[in-house]
Amino acid sequence: LLRLWVVALVVDLPCKPPICMASLPGGGKTAVVRAVFTLLGIPEVINTVNKNGEGDFWTTVNGGGLTCFDNVDTKFDWFPDALAAAATAGSCQKRKLYSDSDNVTLRARAAVMLTSANPLFASDAGLADRLIVIRLERRKGETAEGTLFNEVIRKRDAGLSWLCNTLLRVYADEAPVHSGLNARHPDFAALAVRIGRAIGREADAIAALRAAENDKSMFNVENDPVGAAILD
Repeated sequence: LLRLWVVALVVDLPCKPPICMASLPGGGKTAVVRAVFTLLGIPEVINTVNKNGEGDFWTTVNGGGLTCFDNVDTKFDWFPDALAAAATAGSCQKRKLYSDSDNVTLRARAAVMLTSANPLFASDAGLADRLIVIRLERRKGETAEGTLFNEVIRKRDAGLSWLCNTLLRVYADEAPVHSGLNARHPDFAALAVRIGRAIGREADAIAALRAAENDKSMFNVENDPVGAAILD
């Protein structure tokens, strides 16, 4: 699922589902995000979320490319609505300066990655429905991040060549694809199936998308206080 999402980044769909790396501390969430930045060869944009940070959020996603909001473990009132709007090509209008009436429009141009050990923001059903969730287990033993990033750098040229060749096959693919794999982001789901087909793993891609779609409601309930109590 992560592979499909990363390859789809290059296509730059107008509506891009945010991807959330969720695990207990030590699951390698931030390392995965940094590895994606390293593979693509772009500067790491790893932000935090704070109580009065909605303006900073829209400024960041307006910048385009790829951005990450790391360790989003506290629920702020503005964050679920802002991220849900950004996931469906929303925008934010605000005054350019407090002293005049000129407005500036900030648009959701960036693809968003999240990391969280306690994703309380997912208690918002509208946002949970827009997310793609990658659940990671806490790693056992030592984690040699330096070795990981050295390997990514060493194999980066081959990786990017693979990505370009994969997209060449994706763009040439006009065969029909399965529907109903992502109710909120059908364009992404169709592209992801074609990516899976291009790398000879169409069945795996469909299975991953179906599992992710089914996991949305559980992710929402697990992070809602009442829902979590009922589960317990």
